[in-house]
Amino acid sequence: MQLLIEVPLIDAVYPCEMSSECLSSPAHKGEGGSLCSSCVWSPNGSGDTRDNFRVPKGSRVKFARKEEADYAERRAKVAAKRTVKSAKSKPKARIGRRAALAEKRSERGLIKSTRNSGRTNRDGDHNFADKISLDTKLQTGNLNPVVNLADLAKIQADARRVGNPIGVLVLRNKNNVGVVAISEADWRTILDWLSTG
Repeated sequence: MQLLIEVPLIDAVYPCEMSSECLSSPAHKGEGGSLCSSCVWSPNGSGDTRDNFRVPKGSRVKFARKEEADYAERRAKVAAKRTVKSAKSKPKARIGRRAALAEKRSERGLIKSTRNSGRTNRDGDHNFADKISLDTKLQTGNLNPVVNLADLAKIQADARRVGNPIGVLVLRNKNNVGVVAISEADWRTILDWLSTG
């Protein structure tokens, strides 16, 4: 015959080593108001994940275990960011940087850059004399630039959308040599402007 004896569970308060400084400890809140039994730093190992360690504002109390855990958490975040960064394609990023450089070279001199990118406002990369919209395409794989008529039609439509009569495509090859592609109708418009002065 086996006797079972019921033992009442007592929610004992086991304060951590920082109970003298912690505002949630029995030293400050009393046995009944203490939050030590549900604190992650309590030695009773309740498994709770709440951090109930509180100190007065402006206090410079150092809690070694908490600081070590915070440091480990920050290091884990940095390692995760580093993993994401190393997974990114370096050649793709390099092409993006070269494309930005190609756009800067196109806008030097007489060309005034638009406030936002052509992708945002759909108005081309650059604006010249408030009459011509330019869009730069970087063709790093080509020695001889190739004109994509769909790109030319797109910049013409974008130019007309923002009130510019002409849309021009600037192509830069792998040696960063720029070539301007313009439709025959837009070229005729430029010649009319030049002839009328």
